Amino acid sequence: MKSVKKRFKIALSEVEDAANDLLLIAADLVLLESVQELASSALRACKDLELRAKRLHKAGFAAQIVKAEALLLLDDIVDNDLISVVEQRFSAALEGGEGQVPDMMRQLLDKLEKKLALLNESIQQLGGVLNEAE
Repeated sequence: MKSVKKRFKIALSEVEDAANDLLLIAADLVLLESVQELASSALRACKDLELRAKRLHKAGFAAQIVKAEALLLLDDIVDNDLISVVEQRFSAALEGGEGQVPDMMRQLLDKLEKKLALLNESIQQLGGVLNEAE
């Protein structure tokens, strides 16, 4: 069985991948500025956790890494209902609209919702790795 540290690094990589996907989708779109900010925060937290993980030994890893402030930031991201904010912005932009642009925005919103759900799931799995170790 892989060590807690190894499983943590794998789960952290999944969080980072999900955040990068969100950042890519939201890049340079004013309506998605809040998504860009959330994804950037997640990536900064991941970088901090990567650096901390490198410095910690396998023995007692979970007890040490669980104290990291970056984990609290990731938990806040899970608790954040960002998709509702984005839906409201899209609804306001779509009001009275018909045709290809509203359809494209609905499709984009669906993609964002899936990617945000993946990010939240990845963050929860990261926490799960640490909970199993305790």
